[in-house]
Amino acid sequence: MEYGLHEEFPSYSGGLGILAGDFMKSAGDLGLSVVGIGLRWRQGYTVQRIGPDGYPYDSWRDHPPGPLKDTGV
Repeated sequence: MEYGLHEEFPSYSGGLGILAGDFMKSAGDLGLSVVGIGLRWRQGYTVQRIGPDGYPYDSWRDHPPGPLKDTGV
């Protein structure tokens, strides 16, 4: 599943990821026991640009893990 946790951490591609992140934050604010499991992709989602020839091109950016730890799962 994808979660919109922070705009500088691109682990989501759109509105449903933002909704899932809001759900997780609300559950935490209410003190509910909720576990969210998602994948942290090394390169995340593409950034698509239109080239001078008018065709779209994808570029992949590496996203360092920062404070996240590999669980080995």
